[in-house]
Amino acid sequence: MNADLHRARSLTGTRGTSAYSWSAGHSIWRTIFIIVSTIFFVELIVMFALAWVAPVRPVHALLDASLVAGLSFVLLNHFVLQPLERSNLRLEAEVVQRQKITEELRIQTAALQAAAHGVMITDRSGNIVFVNPAFVSLTGYAADEALGQSPSFLNSGRHDAAFYAGLWNRVLAGEVWHGEIVNRRKDGTLYTEEQTITPIKDRDGQITHFVAIMADCTERKLHENQLAHQNQQLRSLSEKERRQRQFAEALASAARALNSSLVLDKVLDHILDQALSILPCRAVVVMQLSGDQVDVVRHLDRAGITNALENGFHLDQFPGLRTMAEHGAPVLIANTEFDPHWTDIPGLEWIRSFGVAPLIEGSRLTGFLAFISDQPGVIDDTKLDIMVAFAAQAAMALLNARLFDAELSARHVAETLTAASLELSRTLDLQAVLDALLLYLRKLVAYDWAHVALLTDDGQLCIAASAGDDAPAVGQMTDGAAVFEPEGCVLLHSVLREKQSLAGSAPWPSDRSAYTAALADCTGWIGVPIIVDSRVMGLCGLVKKAPHSFKSEDVRLAEVLVAQAMVSIHNATLFQEVKTGRSQLQLLSHRLVQVQENERRVVARELHDQAGQVLLSLKMGLHRLRHENGRLPDFGTRVTALCDITDSVLEDLHRLAMNLRPATLDHLGLVAAIRDHVANVNQQHELHCRFEAVGFENQARLDSNIETSLYRIVQESLTNVIRHAGASRADLLLHLSADTVRLIVEDDGVGFIPAAENETGRLGLVGMRERCEMLGGTLE
Repeated sequence: MNADLHRARSLTGTRGTSAYSWSAGHSIWRTIFIIVSTIFFVELIVMFALAWVAPVRPVHALLDASLVAGLSFVLLNHFVLQPLERSNLRLEAEVVQRQKITEELRIQTAALQAAAHGVMITDRSGNIVFVNPAFVSLTGYAADEALGQSPSFLNSGRHDAAFYAGLWNRVLAGEVWHGEIVNRRKDGTLYTEEQTITPIKDRDGQITHFVAIMADCTERKLHENQLAHQNQQLRSLSEKERRQRQFAEALASAARALNSSLVLDKVLDHILDQALSILPCRAVVVMQLSGDQVDVVRHLDRAGITNALENGFHLDQFPGLRTMAEHGAPVLIANTEFDPHWTDIPGLEWIRSFGVAPLIEGSRLTGFLAFISDQPGVIDDTKLDIMVAFAAQAAMALLNARLFDAELSARHVAETLTAASLELSRTLDLQAVLDALLLYLRKLVAYDWAHVALLTDDGQLCIAASAGDDAPAVGQMTDGAAVFEPEGCVLLHSVLREKQSLAGSAPWPSDRSAYTAALADCTGWIGVPIIVDSRVMGLCGLVKKAPHSFKSEDVRLAEVLVAQAMVSIHNATLFQEVKTGRSQLQLLSHRLVQVQENERRVVARELHDQAGQVLLSLKMGLHRLRHENGRLPDFGTRVTALCDITDSVLEDLHRLAMNLRPATLDHLGLVAAIRDHVANVNQQHELHCRFEAVGFENQARLDSNIETSLYRIVQESLTNVIRHAGASRADLLLHLSADTVRLIVEDDGVGFIPAAENETGRLGLVGMRERCEMLGGTLE
């Protein structure tokens, strides 16, 4: 193409200069010369013709020649000279045009050679046919090295085949391509050039060549990148400032909303509402951390969350929560589908992005605030700072609410304990004390059913008071109260034996006890021992049927109130014992008077009916003997009869004296006196009674009061067996060891209930118990 340009320039330059000179210098003279020459030649030809054809006179020939010459000139001018002139003008215009084109080509060629941008011309096949010095300077390749090659020798490898295919498809379609290309210089360095490729078409519209203008924009690109980077930083700073401002305003608004109330439930609701307004997502969950257990305190779900987290979960079920619990760092999963540590949780398979911020109160991690979305990427790094800052606000609001709630709770507990103390100390009635205890327990601990079970003398538990609805059937009903055996029940055994409170929850121990079986439908149980003077009197049991069991705080409050009630229970028990003892003493005193009167009546009757009559008969017999002495034939017989009567009186008096106090007890001791009494019982009643004494072989006499009391207890015991037991056999064992004397009386009779006997007013047991207690002993 370069050779064609030079050839066209030389050719058009020579021809153009000749034509221009001729036209400018000889146009007028040429016309005159042509006219004159034409006339002359025409006349000359006409004259010779006329002279040759016919002899004509010269003048006539000259005139005829002139006429013919004039006519010929007109014809010559119209058919020859004028077309020739027009052709000359066209040639002159073409020469001028070619001169202009040649000049333009010269200027363009000079411009191409002097252009600061690289120029590369290729044919349709892509072979380089022209490069300018700027191209050589830009690429480092000489013109000879570039001519004939494909532009692909400049490829840097930064663009793929699709890029170049799109470029060629566009320029082959006749369109101009403009863009930036990274090429490689001869020395191997990369540079960026801004390139414009223009197709060159011939007169038929066919593409013959391509012209590529290449401008080195490496520096500009670097500056543009720097400028773009700076602009990006500025935009980022501006955007960040805008987000920070919005974020600050949102946090300020959230803080005002969160601090608008100190009621915990309202604060939790405000947290959920403000969280969704600051960071719109599908669900927000507030969780509380207790050890390794995470409980869902409150959640808000726009699409209906399942109950998968309602009962809480272990810390290790959610990825990253263990790390957060240890280090306090937030957790972010932008897309759960591509996270290798994420495991779908039943009911929560829809989670696609997940962010958790720690709730830190002071320096202690108390829970988590979770933002959950069903779309990937909704929770990303840009939201993390917002989550953490909002969680800090939420933690502060929760702390204030909990402190306020704790203060209200403490005030409520204090007021309840004060009222309970006044109520418990107001009465000495045991039933009223127990009812008040359960009443005030319900104000502190939410239970469904509660009871106070006291230990009986035989080691069983009797429910003395209960409160609540749907009381479970515990034990057997005896005299209107449920009585059950604590042995075999793991829960009761732990409380009564260990003397410590216990909180339990379902499932219950498989001990097959009646008490545990009664808790089958319950979810929680608290047992608090009732201890007075280091002695377990019973326990207070609280039962819950709701889904959530008791908490440790419930156990503590129950212990405090039961401990406060222990004194009142002890006082009421002592008052009941004193009251019962006083009643028994009154009955005993009345009974003693009756016994004394009965004994006097018996002695009087015995003396009157037996000794009196016998003595009167003896007196009368003696009186008759005094008047009839010597006259009666049977005098000796009557004297003998009177002696017999005297012996009978003496025997009756001896029996009365033995019943009042046996002489054997005074002279021979306790063992001999009991043996005599047992022998008399066997002789006088249909009862086979056996007596055995152990430990008295080489033992000196016991104290007189002890012997008397034990002897009277034996008398009363055998009297009760004879009167009430309906027994055929009775055994007595008197055992002496060291400083203890144990008396055991057994029979095969019908038996009796000690508590019922105390209520009937019979004083046999009361008298025996009083005698034992006077000696420092016990009656069982």
